[in-house]
Amino acid sequence: MYLRRNSFMQRERGFVFGAAEDGTVYCKEKKCEYILEIEQLDKRWLFEVQKALEKGFDLKSSIRQRKTRKYYRLVVYSKDLYNELLDMRKDFGKILSRPALFQKGFVQGLFDAEGSVSKRRYSLRAYNKKHKLLQVAKTVLERAGVKPAYLLRDKRGIWVLHVYGAKNLRKFRQSFGFHHPEKQIILLEKLKTASVQATS
Repeated sequence: MYLRRNSFMQRERGFVFGAAEDGTVYCKEKKCEYILEIEQLDKRWLFEVQKALEKGFDLKSSIRQRKTRKYYRLVVYSKDLYNELLDMRKDFGKILSRPALFQKGFVQGLFDAEGSVSKRRYSLRAYNKKHKLLQVAKTVLERAGVKPAYLLRDKRGIWVLHVYGAKNLRKFRQSFGFHHPEKQIILLEKLKTASVQATS
């Protein structure tokens, strides 16, 4: 039972680390407050992050709607989480030495936060300015059989991790998937289309 719970926690912890790439990590030294904030239009996804924080780190968080914007903001206070996130961001390569479930959770959180699913093509993308971060995600994807994954730089100087093909999308869903409700639906619809085309 303990091993199952510990394995589950690794996935949840990795998910939080990936989701945090769409967030802000900072401290208020005078108040000794160490904070992670994540903003999202879809409140349902923030609830998924909130559950992962509680299950993976035993941390409580709050979700409130911004007064002047349509966004919702999740806020969690933790010095340990703050330090772990900053340590990871110094060297994303450390992720590859973490347990496999942590790595998968990380990629899931990253694609939830920074990714997109094409409605027209069999394509997934993740966007980030940090080349090393996406290089690590590419390695984790390929270890899970989602390959080849292409890493290219766009005109804005942002790195984009591309995954193409119905077969790769199916493998992505099996090994990683989305917690983000809208992206879950789009991916499922694309795979249903692929299945219909394969049998017609």
